[in-house]
Amino acid sequence: MNETKLHILKIAFRLFIQKNFKDVTMQDIVRETKLSKGAFYHYFESKEQLFIEVIDTFYLGDEMNNQSDFDKSSLKNFYLSYVKHLQRFIGFIKECVNVEKEEDYNNMNYFLLVFDAIHRFPDFKEKLKNMHLEEQIMWEEIIEKAKESREIDTPMSSHHIAKLFIYSIDSNFIHNILTENFTKALTSIEDLWDDFYKGLKK
Repeated sequence: MNETKLHILKIAFRLFIQKNFKDVTMQDIVRETKLSKGAFYHYFESKEQLFIEVIDTFYLGDEMNNQSDFDKSSLKNFYLSYVKHLQRFIGFIKECVNVEKEEDYNNMNYFLLVFDAIHRFPDFKEKLKNMHLEEQIMWEEIIEKAKESREIDTPMSSHHIAKLFIYSIDSNFIHNILTENFTKALTSIEDLWDDFYKGLKK
C-alpha cells in the first residue's frame, strides 16, 4: 500500500479510536495528517469512504487475519499461537494509535467502531460473517485432528468446542476492557483456554 495512504488510514484509525466516527471530522483528519487538502482528497473524497478503508484495513486485513503463523501441529500449540497472534495484533493497534499506555485511548471504541460499520455498511457485515465462518472451520479442523490423535477425549462435538473457543475471545475482551485493558484480556483468555483444554483431555 502507498505510504501516504497508509499514513492517512493510521491517523484516521487513531482518531476514530480516541473519539468515534461521528465526532471526527474530515478537517480533524486532514489537520492531523499534516497533508495539504489536495494531497489528502487525492486518496479519500469523503469520511465514509475513508471509514470503509479503515475498517477493511484494521479489522479485515492481514494484521488481524493472517493465519500463516499459527502452529497447527496440535490443539494446544494452535491456541497458544493464537494468543501470540492476538498479542502481535494488539501491538499493531497500539502502534497505529500512537500511544504507550492503553488508558490513553478508549479501548471500547475499538468494538464500537465494528457496530458502527455494521450499521452503516451492510457489506461489512457480510465480510465479517464470512471471516468468522472461515475461523470456525479452521478451529473445527484442528479439533478434529486433536480427537483423531487422541490429544483430547470428549463427547462434545468439534463444532461446539470451536464455538466455545471463539466466543470466549470476544466475551473476554469486552469484559476485561470494561474493567481492565487489552493485556489483561489476553491473560484471561489464555488461562481460560488452558483450563478448558485440560477438561477436554479427560
